[in-house]
This record gives sequence, C-alpha cells and structure tokens, in this order.
Amino acid sequence: MEPPNKGRGFPAPPAAASAKTIIGKSIGPTGYGLIGLTRPWDQIEFSASTKLIKTALEQGANVWNGGIHYGTPNRNSLHLLKHYFEQNPQDADKVVLSIKGAYDGKTHIPDYSPEGIRASVEEAVRVLGSCKKIDIFECARVDPNVPIETSVQALAELIKEGKIGGIGLSEVSAETIRRAHAVHPVAAVEIELSIFTPDAVTNGIAEACHELGIALVAYSPVSRGLLTSEFRKPKDLPANDMRRMLPRFKSDAFIQNFKLVEAVEKIAERKGTTVAQVAITWVRRQGAIPIPGSTKAERVVQNYVDVELSDDDLEEIWALIKSLPIAGQRYGSKFKKYLNHSGYSKPLSEPPAKATSSVPTSERLKGKARKKAKKQAIINPLQAPEEEAPEDTMPKHIIAIKDFLPLAQFVTGKLSDSLKVPESFISSLNRVIETRKRFSSMLGGIRRFKDYRGDNKHAFFVTVLERVRDAFKSQVGAFDVSALQDATRGIEKALKNGSKHVDGPKNMFAILDVYEPSEDFLAAPNIERQAKVPEVFIAEEDDSDTAALFIYTAYLKDLGQLREEVLQLWAEYKSGDRDLAAVSIATNTALQLARNMEQEIATSMEKLGGAMEAIQMFYEAACAAQGQDPLDKQWGDDLNFNCYQDASDLYFTTLSLLHAFSSSESSSNIPNYNGKFGWYNDKKRGTTARERWAEDKAALLEVFADQTMLFQLFRGSPVQDEFTKGLKYVMDTGKLEVWLCFSAQVYLDILKSLGPSVRNGERDFQRSLKPIADSVEEALRIRSNREGAVRENMQDLHKLAILWGPGKDPFNAIRIASRLQTRTSNFLEHHPMYCGLFLHYVRTLFHRVGAEYAAKPGNVMHGIQLYQALQQEGLLQDGDKWDALDSMMEQQGRTAFFVGDPPVNPEAYFKNFGLSKRVSAAQWISKRNKPNNNRVMTSKAGIRIMKFKGVCSCLFAPRVLDNSDPRGLNADVIDQILERSGWLSKASNDGTPSDPEKPKKHRALLLSELVRQVALAVHDEVPELTLDYFHTDHLCKAVLKRVRENVDVKNGGSIESNQLRSLQADNPGDTVGIVFAAVVGHVPVLSPDQKAPLREAAEAFKSKPTLED
Repeated sequence: MEPPNKGRGFPAPPAAASAKTIIGKSIGPTGYGLIGLTRPWDQIEFSASTKLIKTALEQGANVWNGGIHYGTPNRNSLHLLKHYFEQNPQDADKVVLSIKGAYDGKTHIPDYSPEGIRASVEEAVRVLGSCKKIDIFECARVDPNVPIETSVQALAELIKEGKIGGIGLSEVSAETIRRAHAVHPVAAVEIELSIFTPDAVTNGIAEACHELGIALVAYSPVSRGLLTSEFRKPKDLPANDMRRMLPRFKSDAFIQNFKLVEAVEKIAERKGTTVAQVAITWVRRQGAIPIPGSTKAERVVQNYVDVELSDDDLEEIWALIKSLPIAGQRYGSKFKKYLNHSGYSKPLSEPPAKATSSVPTSERLKGKARKKAKKQAIINPLQAPEEEAPEDTMPKHIIAIKDFLPLAQFVTGKLSDSLKVPESFISSLNRVIETRKRFSSMLGGIRRFKDYRGDNKHAFFVTVLERVRDAFKSQVGAFDVSALQDATRGIEKALKNGSKHVDGPKNMFAILDVYEPSEDFLAAPNIERQAKVPEVFIAEEDDSDTAALFIYTAYLKDLGQLREEVLQLWAEYKSGDRDLAAVSIATNTALQLARNMEQEIATSMEKLGGAMEAIQMFYEAACAAQGQDPLDKQWGDDLNFNCYQDASDLYFTTLSLLHAFSSSESSSNIPNYNGKFGWYNDKKRGTTARERWAEDKAALLEVFADQTMLFQLFRGSPVQDEFTKGLKYVMDTGKLEVWLCFSAQVYLDILKSLGPSVRNGERDFQRSLKPIADSVEEALRIRSNREGAVRENMQDLHKLAILWGPGKDPFNAIRIASRLQTRTSNFLEHHPMYCGLFLHYVRTLFHRVGAEYAAKPGNVMHGIQLYQALQQEGLLQDGDKWDALDSMMEQQGRTAFFVGDPPVNPEAYFKNFGLSKRVSAAQWISKRNKPNNNRVMTSKAGIRIMKFKGVCSCLFAPRVLDNSDPRGLNADVIDQILERSGWLSKASNDGTPSDPEKPKKHRALLLSELVRQVALAVHDEVPELTLDYFHTDHLCKAVLKRVRENVDVKNGGSIESNQLRSLQADNPGDTVGIVFAAVVGHVPVLSPDQKAPLREAAEAFKSKPTLED
C-alpha cells in the first residue's frame, strides 16, 4: 500500500483539513474518549474521572466521545457526564458531546431501527437531564438488518424535535457515508485510525469525509496501548486485561507487531518525544481528530502535545507501515459481521491472494537461509490467526437433517470387513437418541410447546437419527489396533536380534540417508501447482425454540447435579470430615461454573425470553403435571403452596425474591431490611410448604440487604462470593439470570441442611483467624524494623485477620452512621461459605507473606541445615526433635534446604551451606586446583529460598476477590486440581485395561465431580497454608542465638570470639556457616575434638530456647 501523496494525507478543503468546527461549534485538534472511565471491571471513582476530564478540557480537548454501553445501565458515560456537568455547568457550552447508543455492549448487537434509536436517545436524554444537550448521537456500528437511510431519517426526526444536535456514524464504509449524507448531513464519522490501522486513509473513508465536509474522528489512535511502549511483551498485560483476547495482542502476533512499535520509537527518540505523541500527531496529519482516552493524568497532558513531523517523517512512517505488515485482525471473529459493512473488507492484516518473496522462485534456499525462511513461514506476519480467519475463505456446504440418512447409506456402501464403524460411534448415537426421546416426552407438558412446529421438527430429527443407526448396524466393529501393534513389535524384535533386513528403517530419519539429490534436481525450478481449496461440510443447525429448550433442560440437569454435590460436601463439613475453606471454595466454584455455562447458552436463553420466562415456563409445566394451577392460591399468598417443592427445585421461589428485591426502591440509597417478613431462625425448621416459604423469604431478604451493603458501602473486605457478585450484577444491569437464582437456592440449601450447625462456620472462622492474627502481630512486634514491602504486607494481612473479629459488626456500624434502624447482623453466622472464602484468602496471604518473611534472613533455612546435621551425627535423639522444623521440612520438601540428597558428613554440610548462600559449585573445584585462590565464586542462581506451596489454593485465592476474572477455569488449573486431588492417578489406574498392550483411557469428568476434586485438592493443602512461618522463623532465630553463645570461647565454647564478632545480632543464621567451617578446619577450633562446635550447637537445640530468650 502506497502512502497517499507521499505521506501528506489526502488533499482536503481547508475547513475540513483543519477541522475547525462540528455542528457550528469550535473544536480543538484533539478530543477525549471516555470509554476507559466507566469500564465495569476496572471502575474509577467519579471524582478521579472528573479531574481527568477537566484536565483534558484545559488542554483544548473539547470533543468528548462517550457511549450508553460504556459501562452498565446504572453506571456509564452518561452518569459520569451528568456528575461532571452538575459540578461544572460553565463547561457545558464548551464541549461538543458525542454519544453512541442503540447498541448492546454485552451481545455487541446494534438496533438501529427507528424504535431502537428513539428509545436509546430518550434514555440518554433522561439520564443527562438538563445539564447538557447531546450534540451528536452516534450509531456505534451499522445494523445489517436496517438500511442506513432508515436509521438516518429517524435521527433527523430527533434533530427536529431538539433532542440531539447532529448525526454521527461509526465503522462505516465510504459508500455508506455517502448514502447517509444524501438523506441528512452527517456531522461526524468515527473510525479506528492509527499507524497500526491506517485503512481509512486509503479505502476512501477519509476522502469521502473531507469531500462532504464531515469531521473524521479517530478512536484508538495509539492502537489500544500498543503505541505507548507500556507493554513490551504479551505477558506484560494484566491477567484480566480484555486485550489478551484480541488477535493483535496474542503471542506471535504481538511479537511481530512490536517491531513496528520499536521502529516508531526510534523516530520518537529522534524528536525527543514519546511514541504515543508521534502516533497521535500522525493521526492529526491525516486530517482526523484523534480521541485518546488515557486514565492517567500525566498521559492526558502528554497526548495533546503536537510533534513536528515533516513530510519526510510522514513518508518514513508510511514506509514502515508497508515494510512491517501487521499481524492479526483488529477484533475477533464475533465482530466480523458488523465490520464487513464498514469499509474494512480488505484490511492490511489479511494475507495477499498469493504469497510473494524477495527470493527468486527458481532458487532453492540452503542452510541458515532455509531455516530462517521456514521460521518466517511458521510465524507469518501477514497471516491472521487461525481462529480469526475470514469466514468465507473456503466453500461450506450445509448438510440438511433430511440428508443424514442418504449420507449414512453412502458411507455404509464404502465400508468393508477391514473398515468398520467403531462401537463408540454407535454408543454415542444411542445416548443422543435416548436423551432426545426423553426430552420429546417432556415437551407436551409445557403449554408454550403444545402443538408447536418446533416439536415436530425435533421428533423428525430423532426419527432420522434412529434410521441412521439402523443403516450402520451391519457395519459395526470395535476399533482394533492389534495389527499395527503386531507389526511394530515384529520390527522391534528383529532389531533386537540384530537383523539388518527389517521392513522399515531403524528410526524415522534413517531413510533420509539413502538418497542424495543431484545438483540438477536442486537447481530445478519449483512447480507451480494450483492450490486446491478445501471444502467444509457442516451439519444443519436447529435454531428453533425447541432446540433452545433442549439446551436449557440439559443446563438444569447440570445445575441439579452441582446442587447435590454441594450439599454432600457441606454434609461432610458438618460431620468434621472436610475443611470449611475447602468446601466453600468448591461451592463458589460450582456457582462460577453455573455462570459460565449460562454465558455459553446465552443465545438459547434469549430465544426462551431469558431467565424470567424460562423459569416461569417450567414451573407452570410442573404444576400442570400435578393437575395444579399456579394461580390457584389463597388471598394474600405468594404462590400455590401445593407446588412449593417444584417452585423450589426449578428456582421459581428464588427468582421471585430476587426480582422483588432488585425492583424495590428504598427511601435512601442504603439497603436495609426491617424484618417485615420475620427473621430466619436456624434452630427451627419449617414442616409445611407455607412455613418453608416464609423461611426462604426471611433468610434471603435479610442476606440480600447485607450483601448489597457489602459491595456498595463496606470497602474493608476485598472478598466477595459469586452469590454476592451475582446480586451486584442484577442491581447494576437489572437483568436476572438462572445462575443467580441457582446461587440463592444453594445458599438456602446450605442454611437449611446445616440447621443450628450453620453457626459452626463462623466459629471455625474465628478459631482459625485468631492464631494467624496473633502470629502476625507478634512478628510485627519482634521485627519492627523489617523492610517496607514485607512489613506493609504483614500490616495488611493483620488488618484482614482482625476485620471480622469477635464482637465486630461492620454492617451495624454502617447502619448507625447512616441513622438507619440498627440490628445485629447474622451475615457470618448464616453464611458459612463466605466465612470459608474469607478464611481461605487470609490463609493464602498468611502462607505467602510468611514464606517471604522467613526467606530473607535465612534463619529457617540454616537452622534446618544445622538441625539435620546434628541428627545425622547422632547428637540429637528422638526426645530432642523439634516439631516445627520437622513440619517445615515435610511441607517444603528436602530440596528446599539441600542441594541433592541431604548431606551425610561435615564436608558435605559445609558445601551445602555454601551452595545455599550463592557460592558456586565450581568453588570447590577451583580450590582443589588452585589451593591459594581466595576469591569466592558466586552462582547466578542466587541464594536458595523456600518455595510457595499450596499451588491449587493460591490459584483460587484471586477468584474470591470482588474484582476477580469472571472467566472459567483453564486447562492448566484443572490439571493442577486433578493432580493434587489424586483424580488423575486414580483415573489412570481405573482406565488401565487388562491387556498391557492396549492404550489407557481416562473416563470423562462430570462438572459435579470437578467440584468435588476442587474440595479435595484445597483440603489437602490446608496444612501447607497454615504452617506458621513467622513463628518458625522466631524459634530458629532464638536457637541460633543460643548456638552462637554456646560456641563462643568466652562462654566455654570452642570458637574464638573474634570469629563470631562480625555476625549481625539480628541475623544469626551465618553462625551455622562458622560452625560447619570450624568442623572442616577452615576456622580454628580451640579443642582437641574437631566436632566440638557441633556438640555445643546440639546443647542449644536440646535446651529448647523460647522467643523471650
């Protein structure tokens, strides 16, 4: 792609090129994008956002770009802008405000019908009120279902009504711009434009805007942060950063793309500016108004500095764009159908129709050149990632359901005795048929699906599958690899016998030695063959409501299995067989799995009308199956109590209460429950349906109020369970989902199944946190001079450990401060899962901070090394054992303290000590060869430190935080869980066939089983997390001080005092090195017994000194 007019951008009329006004209002050369200020996963306080916006305006950035979908329905750009303009009314007329709307930020589906546009504009006007008029209402994408002319006409009507000032478009092609402008003048077009995405300059979009006098607004001018140099490799991105999912930020693509960043960096260095400033200035030179949106004040100021770029500089940048092609599409494939209408059908990142090379095709590469070419072929910067490949690159053929049987008959005709249909295929087919049949029998009980054509289609599908099975029956055979194994064993046997006549090479590369190609062959030109385009065959998709209902039925079944498993785990906790934190983490994981599953079937849920419609539908069907009418209830009753159990099992009860709570309005913004429907009594269990419903209502309304206070007002606790996060989600979005109703029901299940024992959760919570708090408090007292970072971590840990201490009630404190009706909160008493999650988080911090605390001084490391040496020498007997040190060795493993096997003699003790202190192993070789060499050789590996343990537990700790990553467990995490819980080894043994020659098979793992494995893994790691590193460090420090005193000659020891004088009082670990050095003769021993220092050290261990010593 050549730069237009040698890098100068398109020639434009003066007014358009300088972009002086929009809808008659004067504007600055650079605007400000608001999208980053209201992201749900990274919320910034409005007070901070207001300062950023004010700073931008002070720099002359008065074109502000926001969106209704930039955030949640209750907290988006409009709410931020209202907050700003109510505080700064004088700025309203200075700002040109552009708002995107009529676009679902979750599904990424636009609705630019006249009704959709009007509803969106009226909502925006309602939120902003009278504080600021919307200058431009912008269609964020093009709706493929609505002609652009229809959308523009609807916007023109709103301009006449005075609700908006002008029309904006986004992600549109040049043709769409011209069509829209012909209906009504367009004020602005927003498009992605940057050095990484310069397409708008070359595909006619910029030209059309300049020609028609439309302001061209450029979003993402620094390419989502790539052109800031803030991230230099993929792993620099935060773990929950959404950019990790974008093609250009994926590993190989990022590496290729960063070459262009480094090239622009050189220009920035030459100019004495930042990369971002060069990138933004380049966008301005293309006749566009960039709208960077930094959330950092210093960056906001930097972004408005204009860099002097000459024509030669601009031409240089265009040359870089051409020579360093971009890897990866801008967005993932899910956005593709909306971008295809935007003039990006042929972006720079798509591969050319035919690969080109600077090397003549007749020349065959050799050696390093060939290796380099192969590497470039593997990581082709022009090749879009496979998962983002354009959908129309190969022809696809849909196989209709009616064609399944002819296809099966055709395949059957090609089979033979040596080629059979595997039994596993028929087995899977049978399971599908049986499941579908059961589902068909259920459909008749659901009013909406009686006499529904989708049911007929489903029945037809089942009939076709049965006929396909019958067609394959005569050709079924088990998959057999015995012939292949016999052949392999024959070759192995012949090779062992020394035979040189084996049908096959001895190794897979041996055949390459047989042929030596001629020079003529090597010089021969490559043959150009026409590439064969692969064809893809896909099965017809059933997109009927019946298919959606089938998926929802399967989802309910999975939820039922999760519910049963969770209840069983809490029964094990009640009996004392399972740890509170382990069961809580497993329960929370079950709720996360339910949420992730529902996200995957979101399309099907929409077809059923969402959770409200789906749950109501199944509840009505269940009532009808019992001959009951759900509306047949007594006056004042909430439901027909004859159907209570079905209502509970199908989540209708929890749905009703969640809907009632989320729809209620409080006189204050602070949630409160006054006990109108009673309080839950854990000592009493209802027997009738009416009593059980009353319990449900009291328990949930009480906890809803506390949960809402937890995420709205109580900032002290970073821990939130999935149930609480779900309530926050519905309060923010107004959208109820099945997984949240499931979460509420699980809360009730735990509450009722434990009965009075539910209070044991808080009891165990307090009992477990107290020793942690005491240990950290003691450590802060003993080592008050500990360096900053570790001390800060200890202080934070201590605050968390005492946050919910006995007698503390943060919820009631908030009520008192807010002048609300006070009451003692039962939140912890009735929510053992929250207690377990909070305890788990504190335990993981206790472990990690403790390990860091004990690692640096080396007291534990060297104390255990000396302890092992004394045991090896027989100087400590069974009665002299230290449980704390034995536990530490058991949990950390011997490799944490010893290089190789534990040492067995004095020379080995000394060497191991040296290696753990960063002395290189080459030191002893050097000494042997050069006895007078006094230089100590150090190892690059550094000093030996202890390892973090509780791997699975630490993986789950971040998932209980209020801002945790909502995505599901990945394969690596699941592998860690199954490895720790023992499932993998058990599954391998169970899957081992009687014939050792046959391959092993692992059975499938159900979601409910995964939840159990999580509990087992976390339970198994509890001793690792609760081991007190702080106390063990103090004990080691005390005994090593005693060792130093015992070996000192002035106290009757055998080592000169001057040898010990250089040791720091607060770091007695080095005493161990002096003792070992003395035993091997490197330090004088004032005793005929060379091992006297070890005997003196042993006496120190036997005396069992205390911390006060």
